[in-house]
Amino acid sequence: MTEKKLQKCVNYINTLINTHLKDRKELFEKLFENIQERYFTSPASSKKSYHSSYPGGLAVHSISVTKMMLDIANVLNYDNTESVVIVGLLHDIGKIGDNRGNKQYIEQTDDWKKSKGDLYSYNFDLDSLTHAQRSIQLLNYYNFPLSNEEWESILLHDGSNVKENQTIYAMNTRNKLLRIAQFADSWVTFIDKI
Repeated sequence: MTEKKLQKCVNYINTLINTHLKDRKELFEKLFENIQERYFTSPASSKKSYHSSYPGGLAVHSISVTKMMLDIANVLNYDNTESVVIVGLLHDIGKIGDNRGNKQYIEQTDDWKKSKGDLYSYNFDLDSLTHAQRSIQLLNYYNFPLSNEEWESILLHDGSNVKENQTIYAMNTRNKLLRIAQFADSWVTFIDKI
């Protein structure tokens, strides 16, 4: 990511924080002090053909998801924009890695795989959590409070694409924030490939 694009992402996130966060603004800023370097340098995926597989891709992807979530929330008259912004910006923070500094994605060293578009490989030194589970773990580690609706939305945002989410409850939930997050994340990932 270029310095100009990075600054644009930082500015946009600051605008979101100042516009939509009230009760947890200071807590969010404190959280970002701890994770921002990894948040703005981590990729969102390992494969070039997938989405945002470059340093800073996680921030670009999360901002795109947040923008779409805000648009959907507006159409649906879902007025808790603080929750929308929190879930949008934090749904994938588990992709930065763990609380010990281990990255989820490490630079690919196999030239053949790299030539096929696998720019990163998964770090198998991490625990066995999904990135959504690790997102919740990191938020707990940094003492960032979530409502039940936000917690569930981050944990299940990948919908039925993840085996752990294929439960009757997850498939039939009435959690509007979760549905907004699932749609926005799926659209941005699979259609826009951001």
